[in-house]
Amino acid sequence: MTTPTLTPVRHEEIAICNATILAAVTSDDRCYFSPRHVCGALGITWQGQLEKIKADPVLAKGVTNIVTPSAGGPQTTLMLPIEFLSGWLFTIKKVRPEVQDKLNVFRAEGFVALDAWFRKGLRHSPTVADMLSNPDFAIELLTKFKEEQEARRRAEVNARDLGEHNRMLAAQVRATETVLDELDDVITEHLRYVTVDKWRALNQMYLRQGEKVRLGKRASELCRQHGHPIGKEPRVIHTAFGTKDRELNVYPLHILNQAGREMGLKVIMEEV
Repeated sequence: MTTPTLTPVRHEEIAICNATILAAVTSDDRCYFSPRHVCGALGITWQGQLEKIKADPVLAKGVTNIVTPSAGGPQTTLMLPIEFLSGWLFTIKKVRPEVQDKLNVFRAEGFVALDAWFRKGLRHSPTVADMLSNPDFAIELLTKFKEEQEARRRAEVNARDLGEHNRMLAAQVRATETVLDELDDVITEHLRYVTVDKWRALNQMYLRQGEKVRLGKRASELCRQHGHPIGKEPRVIHTAFGTKDRELNVYPLHILNQAGREMGLKVIMEEV
């Protein structure tokens, strides 16, 4: 079977679990990742995984050569669609003990990170990517926007008599207000109500499955005690064998912080 070769409309090295993974988006709005980069990040042999991918009847259908730049000129990199990531990772067995924990984190976080990078619009911009990884930066950025908005509003008071220049300034004020509304939505979504896994990532810690279950149960108890609703976040789980719809519980950030402290966990991500 001939492997197709595609030229992406954009590509980037994405940070996942303290490693960089090459990803690309093609003109048909499909996102791909480099399994070779993942093998390098995990410290496992690429050649053995390449043979396994090509021998698998499902994974082999997704193999695509993506043209990427290099110091010596354009070259092709073998990639797979991001929805194949979890399915492929679960075929990796019998790894060294020091690799297993990192493999588990990649299984849990890899698709989420690549999918977040792939999304279009405000959430895909480098500024918002920085904001989501650094809550202090998010608050600082929003504060600066609000200060600028107030300054522009004061200038707008005199805009009626100042001609075309000030009419353009008024349009910029309206555009700034739209950005502020979107930033508020992003902060609310990512910093106030979060899943257990998102909370774990924000606090830069690794939790075993049993610990995540305990944390979720305690957070549910605290929500009921304090009268906070428990939200639901739809999630589509992608595997090499299809997709599965799930709903994950989302909790107020301060509730998860309290539950985490009760479990003796180090909380570094405070609520805003």
